[in-house]
Amino acid sequence: MDKTIEIKDWYISNFGEFEKRLNGGKESSIHQKRKDAISNFSRLEFPTIKDEEWKYTNIAPLLKYNFVPTYEKKIISKEFIKSLLFDEMEHSLIVFVNGRYSAENSIILNLPDGVVVGSIADEIKKNNKNLLNHFGKYADHQNHIFTALSTAYTEDGAFIYVPSGKIVEEPIHIIFISDSGAEKILTQPRNLFVAEKNSQVTIIEHYVGNENEIYFTNAITEIVAEENSVIDHIKLQEESKKAFHIARMEVDQERSSNFSSHLIS
Repeated sequence: MDKTIEIKDWYISNFGEFEKRLNGGKESSIHQKRKDAISNFSRLEFPTIKDEEWKYTNIAPLLKYNFVPTYEKKIISKEFIKSLLFDEMEHSLIVFVNGRYSAENSIILNLPDGVVVGSIADEIKKNNKNLLNHFGKYADHQNHIFTALSTAYTEDGAFIYVPSGKIVEEPIHIIFISDSGAEKILTQPRNLFVAEKNSQVTIIEHYVGNENEIYFTNAITEIVAEENSVIDHIKLQEESKKAFHIARMEVDQERSSNFSSHLIS
């Protein structure tokens, strides 16, 4: 059997098991988007260098591996996390380990009233209306197979919401740590950042992995910049050279908003 068919069949056949682990999450309105996305995933094909958008990116090496989600909780030392921080900078920090929010390693500091910084999984459980209004609205999963895969298996990621007129003075630092050990794991962080009218925020999206480990990160980030808002976005990758990282960022900008993004690999 064609390797790509095997990989697709694995994700399609395991979606039912994923649903069982949601523990009531099937009742969320987001779950219908998951089901629509797995349907789209089943009919879409993995891109090749014959596709215009992928002509400089050959994903054949990625398809040689059967990457699997990991459900074990990993313990990460405080010293390792401290080594990833920027000297002299006091800011809110949210940490994800193998795609899941790590509350014990996260620190929320000095946030104006109404600002939300945390886990998408937690906010889905709370039926957060600001999340539900925007989630999946900008990253189209109908025509992009990796976006469809991410949406179908959405569990966790970073959610940042800044209400109208609020200014977050210090950066918000999000660290995604992949610790795969001997396994070849798949993580799919799903991020949503919303800045309402006349608000301002700086976000650092930081990906880290252990050298020489083989893993696959499939990240989707949706960003909403409402009228007159200012968002500075920095993406920093410090990952294993043997790892695979496919990411998509979709930005919805309203009138007079200012969005800037910087990528450092």
